[in-house]
Amino acid sequence: MNARTKGRRGFTLLEVLLVIFILGLLATVGIVALSGTREGASIDLTKNVLLKQTVAGALKRYQYDIGYFPKDSEGGLEALWKEPTFEDETLTEKWHGPYLQEEPKDAWKKSLKYETDDEGSYFTITSSGPDKKEGTDDDLSVTSKREEEGQT
Repeated sequence: MNARTKGRRGFTLLEVLLVIFILGLLATVGIVALSGTREGASIDLTKNVLLKQTVAGALKRYQYDIGYFPKDSEGGLEALWKEPTFEDETLTEKWHGPYLQEEPKDAWKKSLKYETDDEGSYFTITSSGPDKKEGTDDDLSVTSKREEEGQT
């Protein structure tokens, strides 16, 4: 053996560049694969935690105290964090809020849309979803049981 082969212990420039290229390729594939996961997590967080638990739970506590869900005349969803002005003053004593500390926003920092009937017998809460536009296929919505069962 000659001295040149016997003393070789490092990598060639070509080997180092090949390893860097492969690592870059793997990183790119990983980032692309995880970007869809993040969007899915935002959708799950908004629908399951924000709409179904946090806001719907606050609306149900309001209904338990007042006897119906917040009406538009009382500020709608705002009645959960800001004391409403009731037509019947006896309801003011029954309001044990705030039920939320501030206005809830979805994962895309947008306000929620709240709907109810004149009696406050049901509610629907809607997030405009990832595209941030109302009335599109990606909207997220939760409705109280009364409307789901067809009761009014």
